[in-house]
Amino acid sequence: MEAASTTEEPPDMANASPSQPVTVSELISAGVMLTKRLRKHYTIKKKRAVLQAIKGKTEREAAWSEGIPRWTLNDWRKDEERIFAYEGSEKTLLRAPGRPEAVPFSGELITFMKDARRDSEVLTA
Repeated sequence: MEAASTTEEPPDMANASPSQPVTVSELISAGVMLTKRLRKHYTIKKKRAVLQAIKGKTEREAAWSEGIPRWTLNDWRKDEERIFAYEGSEKTLLRAPGRPEAVPFSGELITFMKDARRDSEVLTA
């Protein structure tokens, strides 16, 4: 199996009109990489330092001076009490990444189901 060789030039993205739809293959051939945005994580220590540094500043000034998005700073200002009241390690994140557990009693539920099956009881939803 041989790779197809073409003499076509990649499409010029600067001259493309906004009304023309651009396909993914055109973007790839033009050298444009579509990457997933990485989520930034801040430690408690960083949050406390930033909150103390931005006292008396507007949201825009604070965001610009610290290099942190406005909405992130806004959320930190809302949670300021909780951030300063936290007594754990300053290196940890306030909220662990990941989805919250859907069924908090899953361990007990599994034990109950296994016991019921052992006793030959019928389990239905």
